[in-house]
Amino acid sequence: MRKCQLPHLIRSGLFRLALATAACGLVAPAAAESPATTESRDETQDETAEFDELRLAQNQPPAVRPAPPRRRPPPSTGAAPPPVEPQLAALVSAPPRFRLASIPDMFGDAFLRGGTITVSPIGAPFTASADTPLAGATRGVKVGENNKAVPMDRVYVAYSHFHNALRSGAAPGTADPALSGTSIDRYTVGIENSFDCRQWSLELRMPFTNGFRFDTAGPPAAAVDGGEVGNLSVILKYLLYEQETTSIVAGLGIETPTGSNARATVGGTTVTVENDAVFLLPYVGCLGQPSESLFFHGFAQLALAANGNDVVEPGAGRLGVYTDQNLLYLDGSAGYWLQRCPDAPLLTGLAAILELHYTTTLQDTDAIGPVVVGGPTFSIRNAANRVDVLNATVGLYTELCRDTTLHVAGVFPLRSWDNRFFDAELLVQVNRRF
Repeated sequence: MRKCQLPHLIRSGLFRLALATAACGLVAPAAAESPATTESRDETQDETAEFDELRLAQNQPPAVRPAPPRRRPPPSTGAAPPPVEPQLAALVSAPPRFRLASIPDMFGDAFLRGGTITVSPIGAPFTASADTPLAGATRGVKVGENNKAVPMDRVYVAYSHFHNALRSGAAPGTADPALSGTSIDRYTVGIENSFDCRQWSLELRMPFTNGFRFDTAGPPAAAVDGGEVGNLSVILKYLLYEQETTSIVAGLGIETPTGSNARATVGGTTVTVENDAVFLLPYVGCLGQPSESLFFHGFAQLALAANGNDVVEPGAGRLGVYTDQNLLYLDGSAGYWLQRCPDAPLLTGLAAILELHYTTTLQDTDAIGPVVVGGPTFSIRNAANRVDVLNATVGLYTELCRDTTLHVAGVFPLRSWDNRFFDAELLVQVNRRF
């Protein structure tokens, strides 16, 4: 290279280096460089390296270049990131079945009368009739009562007051008696436990009542009574389908005959209706949450009598077998969250719920008698034969400290006397999740 070219290269390289240094000092670096900027920087670095080689060729030290400017952080807007409720965040990020498990349970309306016992003493001075209070009048379990279509871990207690539920009355001679209602108080304890990663659950329910007894003035006196112990039910639940806002379950319940018998007595003759029937309770249920505040439930269930109940009298022996009618239950519920505050010290949720419950018989009534046993005449059958019951339930669901729930509701029949099992029901349920 000729010496005359050296000053020109030196001046050109120094000029470009000065421009690049000034640009770096005056212009703040961007968060991401464009391809053109990167190419320009590479050219500048190449020319600077060439300039250093020329200086070394002339026994001169390399030029001292200024250190590159430090990259400045982007300016702060001054606004802090919005706080996230830790409990609410955990609920949103949880798997669907855990979020759906926080949706309120269905309340329910379950009550079943069974057959009516009619007795008449010798000579028929009067006729008395009363509903049969088998198992303390707790049969006909509804799986959807105090339940939802998700396997759960919980213990619970429930109370129901059925106003004018069991009918009884007496009339002179053989006339049909005018029946009036007697109220029943039912108490239920239960536990549900999930397994297999909450894909299944097993529930146990045990009801008790305050008992029922109907007496006529004598002599001769007639009486119908039942005990206070109900039937133990075992309910298996399986999660068939699950999405972010929907779940579907199916299962089978078995109502076992652990409850009390019913007795009808006239004078010294007693006829016992033994609580022998096992009920099979196949069902399907669904749960949906179309929005953060709105939710719904649905259950469809059969109550199928696997066998009948023996009717016996100690002297005459077995008088026959009375088989309960099979039933279809259709239950629907819709609710709305009025308040949800996971961090509240006590009341973490409040929801209003409206439900409709339909019950219908699937065949005609069974009947025994009238038969004469030691003088008096006995018979048992469903006096209304077929029934179609429609009830409405309205209530409030409260969530306390997230793991405890309190439900208070009223149930109101929408049909006439023969198509209702009671005049009204007060319902209180307490659940504790674990």
